[in-house]
Amino acid sequence: TNEREMQSKEKEANEFAINTLIPNSQFEQFNIYKKFSDQAIAKFAEDQGISSSIIAGRLAHKTKSWGKFAHLRKRLVFKNTV
Repeated sequence: TNEREMQSKEKEANEFAINTLIPNSQFEQFNIYKKFSDQAIAKFAEDQGISSSIIAGRLAHKTKSWGKFAHLRKRLVFKNTV
């Protein structure tokens, strides 16, 4: 189903972000201080060379606080090209 495909793509994107976009050692170092202000997230993202949306998504996923970082996350819409 379409819902199942979306969940599969979301899981794949999460795993890619966790394993590829943000080195775990760097993320754990950032996570130690629990300073998740917009400025801290933006600075860490800049240091990593990635969008703050990716950091916000990883924090939301890790903390299960989906609303807390929602304003920093950009929603992607995929077009069906088939």
